[in-house]
Parts: sequence; C-alpha cells; structure tokens
Amino acid sequence: MLKPLVISTFMILIFMGCGGETSFSSSIPTQSNPTIIRTDPTTVSQGGVLSIFGFGFSIIPAENVISFGGITAPAESYNLTEGTTSGEVEVLTVTVPQDVEAQDYSILVIVNSVASNTDISVTVEP
Repeated sequence: MLKPLVISTFMILIFMGCGGETSFSSSIPTQSNPTIIRTDPTTVSQGGVLSIFGFGFSIIPAENVISFGGITAPAESYNLTEGTTSGEVEVLTVTVPQDVEAQDYSILVIVNSVASNTDISVTVEP
C-alpha cells in the first residue's frame, strides 16, 4: 500500500509546483543578444508601422530601441509570436519616425545597450 501513497504525494508535489504563474520580472535577462529574423513589411512609409520578428527583445516595449541609420524610436508593443517559425519567438512594433529619410536601412534593435544583428534591411519611402 505504500506505493500509491508515494505516487499520490508525488503528484501533489508536482501540481503544487505548477502554480500557473505566467508573468516574470523584466530584470530577468534573456541570455541572448537581440536578434532580428525579419520585418513586415520590408518596405514602409515614414510614419508607418513596422513589425520586427526575432528573439532576445525586452518584454517592456520602451526598452527596445530601434535605429534607422542613427534615428531612433522606441518599440510601441511587444508580443510573443503564435508558434515559432524560423526562430521567430517575439515581435515588436514601431512607428517609423517622420524624420527618417527615404532610403534603405539596416535596422538595429538595441536592448539595454546591447545591439542586434544588422543584416536585415528595410526600405523607407516618403
């Protein structure tokens, strides 16, 4: 009779350890540099909204600073993607500043002074 008691106690411990808490502190490091996988769209207007897919972003939108050739803007939103596709775990949205000139840019996401890869380009149109 001891085995069912042990199993029941074990099951209780497992369920007690799964408190269902889904939020976590923003002070917990992601342990990876921010990485951009892709953007949507790839061509955006000045003042338009750009989505940036990747991983290693901060869960606090304003801590993600997006640079377009030195002109920066904070992310306006942060979300987890619906399923991971090609390493896309997170998505940021940003409004392209009006003073960003119309041309191609290698965009950069900076999180707590750590810069992302620069191999993803976006075309900004007037």
